[in-house]
Amino acid sequence: EDTVNTFSITDEIAATSGHDWDSETALADKIVIQECYMDAPVFVSLGDSITSGSAGASAFTTTNASFIDILQPTTHIEYSYPYHLATALGYTRQNMGIGGDSVSNMVTRFDQDVKGLHPRFVVILGGVNDINGGASAATVAANIESILHSCQVSGIIPVVVGVLPEAPHANITAWRAIDDLNALLSPMADSHGGIYIDPSPMGQFYVGGDDGNLWQLKPEYKCAADNVHLSTTGYSALASIIYDGIQATDFPEAQYPILPEQATGGTI
Repeated sequence: EDTVNTFSITDEIAATSGHDWDSETALADKIVIQECYMDAPVFVSLGDSITSGSAGASAFTTTNASFIDILQPTTHIEYSYPYHLATALGYTRQNMGIGGDSVSNMVTRFDQDVKGLHPRFVVILGGVNDINGGASAATVAANIESILHSCQVSGIIPVVVGVLPEAPHANITAWRAIDDLNALLSPMADSHGGIYIDPSPMGQFYVGGDDGNLWQLKPEYKCAADNVHLSTTGYSALASIIYDGIQATDFPEAQYPILPEQATGGTI
């Protein structure tokens, strides 16, 4: 097994051996530095609460959930499509979903939360919070395209998932905007050497909506709390749809040369 060394700094003097923490009675004047090394994840999931795993789970990036909340028995890792996807693919993963996040903020945190982890590919799922906040489909698409450009420059393959159904949450303007956005994402992903995942198998016809719409999650896929987040069955189904899309498409390796840190998986 690998050896893990711990170091403590007291009054800026670094210890050179393990520290006797049992003898500590007060840590207010102590600074503890801990560095952990691990293989880079094969893929990162970038998104909002649907990626994080709400309503049944929270990724560690979700700052509105305390550490104790995350450890509660009501939090289950199966409420997370990245977990199911990684299990199906046999790959390591890192969930970088943040509840309530916007695509515009994902652009900002891409370098730290995706590029800095050296993944081989990234699964991007976002836009519903932007749309529900009044952003146009064109604006959201432009921000996603910025992420795709960063992927291409960084040698990371993008897997873009369309925005999921949410009716009767929000309103008809938002539902139409989601359709418009998803229509833009497929050719955009293709033009940047990525893969587009069509979320329509998650949806069903919403009565009172436009003809042929798929604006509402199927009953078995939505969580009990609202019409936006998924049940355990829903997260598993979403992972299956993404898995099938990846399996059906050869990653465009020629467009994305393997970077030195990715050749052996990389480290973070």
